[in-house]
Amino acid sequence: MILMFGAMAAYLLPCKSFSGEGASKVFAQRGIGAAGGAFCEMIYFTSDTHFGDRRVLQIDRRPFATTAEHDEALIGRWNETVSPEDEVWHLGDVMSVRSTVEAEVLLSRLNGRKHLVVGNNDPVTVSAASGWASVQHYAELKLGDHFLVLCHYAFRTWNQMGKRSINLHGHS
Repeated sequence: MILMFGAMAAYLLPCKSFSGEGASKVFAQRGIGAAGGAFCEMIYFTSDTHFGDRRVLQIDRRPFATTAEHDEALIGRWNETVSPEDEVWHLGDVMSVRSTVEAEVLLSRLNGRKHLVVGNNDPVTVSAASGWASVQHYAELKLGDHFLVLCHYAFRTWNQMGKRSINLHGHS
């Protein structure tokens, strides 16, 4: 099942023999009463957060007075939505930072196992940060009945497009 949460899309993974105290905690976090038909893990997709980039306040008309206010609001929203056990695929243009240490500090504040699909505004300091579970320019995922092609850029054609595959992208 794919859901949309503002700028984030989510894929829900069904519970697989999920029981015990850990399951109760996950069910409570998700507002789920029982394991039957429940979804336990989420895979989120997002892009173009542009943490630390003052240009997006004007270019994208984001409703914040300062970059710091922008970043704190995005971090708060991210962590309200994503649990530490969830997976997040960021489809590029994560942040503008000068050092890998800055990138690692920001990534450590964001919940979830994070994967980066590199965007045109992601410097090496971002892709080299240790907070990523994986870093690539392109990825293909099979989630249930869905075949996803992930890239920062939209494609005119993509792998298996005539077979109900989905091109998830950022940038535009």
